[in-house]
Amino acid sequence: MFVASVASISALRTGHAGSLASRLPEKERLPVDAVLFAVCLDRASPGRLLQNVFLPERAPFLAECGVSMPSTIEPSSAAFQEGFTGTLPIWFSPSFLAEAPLHEDRVQCQFMVKSQVVSSPYVSPWLNEEIQLFRKNVKRFVQEEFVPHEARWREQHRVDADAWTKAGEVGILLTDVPEEYGGGGGTYAHEAVVTEELCYGVVHFGHGVHSIAANYILAYGTEEQKKFWLPRMAKGELIGSIAMTEPGAGSDLQNIKTLATRQGNCYLINGSKTFITNGWHTNLVVLAVKTAETGAGAKGISLVVVETKDLAGYRVGRNLEKVGTHGQDTCELFFDDVRIPVSNLLGTEEGRGFYQMMEQLPYERMGVCVGATATTEHAVAITVKHCKDRKAFGKSLIEFQNTRFKLAECKAQAHVMRVFVDNLMERLIAGKLDTATAAMGKYWLTERECAIVDECVQLHGGYGYMMEYPIARMWTDTRVHRIYAGTNEIMKELIARSL
Repeated sequence: MFVASVASISALRTGHAGSLASRLPEKERLPVDAVLFAVCLDRASPGRLLQNVFLPERAPFLAECGVSMPSTIEPSSAAFQEGFTGTLPIWFSPSFLAEAPLHEDRVQCQFMVKSQVVSSPYVSPWLNEEIQLFRKNVKRFVQEEFVPHEARWREQHRVDADAWTKAGEVGILLTDVPEEYGGGGGTYAHEAVVTEELCYGVVHFGHGVHSIAANYILAYGTEEQKKFWLPRMAKGELIGSIAMTEPGAGSDLQNIKTLATRQGNCYLINGSKTFITNGWHTNLVVLAVKTAETGAGAKGISLVVVETKDLAGYRVGRNLEKVGTHGQDTCELFFDDVRIPVSNLLGTEEGRGFYQMMEQLPYERMGVCVGATATTEHAVAITVKHCKDRKAFGKSLIEFQNTRFKLAECKAQAHVMRVFVDNLMERLIAGKLDTATAAMGKYWLTERECAIVDECVQLHGGYGYMMEYPIARMWTDTRVHRIYAGTNEIMKELIARSL
């Protein structure tokens, strides 16, 4: 931050009315934040913040001081708000220069404060007033209804069943589905808010997978299917899951073995799925199957919707013991001669499932990107607080240069992540998020997330290894982000194909 020399400040007392910037030597010209601060030296309240000075009710003070702003730059302009760089002429009357309390020490000190005011924090461009209000409601709900139960949910390895209906009642399910199908009628920005607030609360609730299942129905379902399933999903009566992965087929989706054989007006389904999020509570499964008539490979895969309540031949296997995300139910699903109507096929014909999955994976990966960014931001925030509170060798951890430098690195990278994910979100909302770009986001953001969270654990010391501390749980929880929704190695392959 540039601070004017004492000689420059003192010289104002004997000067004549004119441009402050032009009267200083070129090397001593002040940046706009320092020059504008001279206007803030209200005799009644020295150091009043700049934005208050330029409110309409402050106009008489400016007139009294003989100060005028150039018409080319208004205080409300984008350049002004974002921190204009360069010099700006401000005119002073001789009486103001003679009488104003321009005490050199105070002016220099307050220049430093002013630089912080001009540099306003970054705000996501999609975060408008309506979404900010929505965020307040989501945050209140998560903090009041979910956070108090989080420890118990981790112990039982699943959320309570009524968590879904409660979420439906307050309108945080299917927020980007049109109102005509029972959804919130919003955009992906609303979905992102829910994901972020769950991350800030360190709560694992399968809202994201539920939304992905709904998105498949919205994109490929018939009008009858959409009106039949989506309203109940929005209320939390139906809990959605996606069943693609099998014991022998993870990233290689073309190799799935679960078979759906057509018998009259029904499909007879046999096979198993694993690593299914929401598996314990799910009663609506978007299921990837092989349809026998359409041959092998990608062209042999179809997507069908299975309502599981009282369904003969369907069963849920064990709730899998994972390294992290203990509050999220992740299960095996088994289908033994399960019969569903042929009308439950998604799309107009068999054999389109693989292509449908490829088209919708950017939506799924967007959720991972948002979660990775929000988790990183929260990890940095709680680590900064810890380093300010924790004492070692007679002073706070943050007083050590290494701590400050490490936190500075984490903060800078988290900011870049936020700007990147905002760009991805704008593309998704505009329908322009392609597969390669989504893969770049999923790969890079989750890599940075894991690295930064690990650094935050280190800065917590031994406490970072205790599960009672959120940062320890975040450390174990985030590792899977580089694996699911397509491993990061697959993401690199997708990116490489676009070169």
